[in-house]
Amino acid sequence: MSRSVDIKRNRSKRSRLELCIAVLQAAATGKQRTTPIMYGCNLSWNPLQEILAFLVDHGFLVKRAVGPRKLYEITEKGLQVLEHYNVIQGAFFERERER
Repeated sequence: MSRSVDIKRNRSKRSRLELCIAVLQAAATGKQRTTPIMYGCNLSWNPLQEILAFLVDHGFLVKRAVGPRKLYEITEKGLQVLEHYNVIQGAFFERERER
C-alpha cells in the first residue's frame, strides 16, 4: 500500500531554508533596507537579524552602510541560489501547474 505525501502541507512555521529564500527574494526585488525586507518576508526583528547575518556570512548578501542606514544587496551567489531553488521548486510542483 502506497501513501501519498503532501509536500505543501499547511504549516504554521517556515523552515530556515524558506526564511532564507524569502529574504533573498526580497533583496532581489529591490528591498534593500532592513524594515522593508522584514515586512516583505513577514518576519520579526530578531529572526530577521539572524537570517541576514547568516546570509552575509555565507556570501549570499552584502551589507553596506550608507550614512546611518544598513543596506543589503544580493550577490551573484545569492542570485544563483534563487535560480537553483526555482528550478527545484518547479520540478516538484510541475504537475500542479499543469492542472
